[in-house]
Amino acid sequence: MTGLLAVGYNRTILAALRLADRLPVSIYTRATLIGGLAGLVVWLDPHLAGGGDWITQAAISNTINWHLIPLLFVFRLVFGAVSYAAATPGGLFAPMLALGALSGLACSFVAQILSPDTALATAPFVIVGMASMFAGSVRSPVTGIILVMEMTGSSDLVLPLLCGSFSAMVVAGACGDTPIYEALRLRAAVGRR
Repeated sequence: MTGLLAVGYNRTILAALRLADRLPVSIYTRATLIGGLAGLVVWLDPHLAGGGDWITQAAISNTINWHLIPLLFVFRLVFGAVSYAAATPGGLFAPMLALGALSGLACSFVAQILSPDTALATAPFVIVGMASMFAGSVRSPVTGIILVMEMTGSSDLVLPLLCGSFSAMVVAGACGDTPIYEALRLRAAVGRR
């Protein structure tokens, strides 16, 4: 599942960039408009802006209601892509991990429904979701596993991290999706010509 979500993430980022390039405004006006939108989001609810660290922490501690997961995922996906299209300093790493955390949390809820008599810990699902989203989007599973293990101190989850990350990478590759940083590099190379 996370491999498919990673493909959707990559395609959404690239689509937002293509759409932003077609806008009949200067890059400064585009950045100002998107910055204004981000400011409105911060004013309405400061938690919804930023890299999504609070989402990752809330998912690990299982304090997000299951019915909010799809809404948060879609909002963070679209808002992250629009923010990245502003062409201002910012990144993809933290928002990608937040989306992976949400996908892992969703998987933990599904697993609990499928096996109601088994007490399942949420944190391992979330941690594997983070690494899997990175691996599916970037196609660098070992790097994703090491980063997530370092960030969460979860060295006891090596086998689930390997399984989830390599599965997400294989699924994303089978969909014919280009890794996000390679796609951005190719896009920049075409833009320079």
